[in-house]
Amino acid sequence: MRNHCWFCWLVAFGICGGCTEAPRNAVAPPTRVVQSVGDPAAQQPLPDLKDARPVPASPSAQEATDEEEQKSSTTDPRPQQEQKPQQQPETSRLDQALQNLEGKPLENPHAPPVVEPAEVHEALKPLVEESWTRLHPGYEVWFDMKTKQVIVGGRVCFRKGPLEMFACPMHTKEHESVVATVSNAQIIHAGLLAVGAINGKPVQWEPEYQPASGTVVKITVKWTEDDETREVPAKQMIVDSLTEQPSTYDWVFGGSQIWTDPDDPEYREYFADAGDMICVSNFTTAMLDLPVESSATNAGLRFFANTEKIPALGTPVLLVLKPDLSTNPKADDETKESAEKQPEGDAAVDK
Repeated sequence: MRNHCWFCWLVAFGICGGCTEAPRNAVAPPTRVVQSVGDPAAQQPLPDLKDARPVPASPSAQEATDEEEQKSSTTDPRPQQEQKPQQQPETSRLDQALQNLEGKPLENPHAPPVVEPAEVHEALKPLVEESWTRLHPGYEVWFDMKTKQVIVGGRVCFRKGPLEMFACPMHTKEHESVVATVSNAQIIHAGLLAVGAINGKPVQWEPEYQPASGTVVKITVKWTEDDETREVPAKQMIVDSLTEQPSTYDWVFGGSQIWTDPDDPEYREYFADAGDMICVSNFTTAMLDLPVESSATNAGLRFFANTEKIPALGTPVLLVLKPDLSTNPKADDETKESAEKQPEGDAAVDK
């Protein structure tokens, strides 16, 4: 199966980087080679992360398994009956993890209802406009060149409590995100580039704090309720604990980072696909981040869900991402040229 880069859906815009064969999802080794998406070297094909690359068992583990099988076959001559697998109830990934830790069934009254991507697709059909172009056949994500917007389908998964994200890809960080999208982050990144947005850099913490930079992106949430279309700015769905009022900040297109396997340079991962897609806590792996300092530590979380503004759990929604192209960062050569034109010293003072 060929593995397509994240620009292949944008061939018509002349920004595709080509396709290459790449191994599937591996366990990351201790050492990392990390690049900002804005670096020229980072504009390389990215793997589709839906499949997993299996990790072979060590020889010692395999031998131990073989010995156990031999013991069981010699000590018990009775024919083994085929056991039917028990059907497990549907549960979220977070619930399953907690259940495994505690060793008993978990009852989570705040767990969102199970909503399949097909259900989201059907529910959003009335909101999809003919002028939109679908970016990927398997995801609920479109772009509109006339309005310069990227539109993403998803569903509400969290309504009350502290937040680290506003939106994440489905099956990643629903326990701390308002919306889970039926799309990974790299496809949305490509859509933003297609409509003219420019990614800057993610947040930096060392040697001193520098907020994420890039094109400002305004986000609106749309859904249907009581046969009416509702719209709310995404920033009104989160509360800033410093002011105890809805947030006043729009997001910036930091662009996340790409991890390259040092043992297999053709294998690359886009970090935001793991959940850090539209963040309210600052992450160096965020695709979209807030341009203000916001800790990701549990004790220092700054933003909370504004429950009264958020529709019911499981509600299918559209996120409309509208880049403000007037805020696009300048290219390096333009910045340098502009700096050279600035007067220095006494020459800068009008006489």
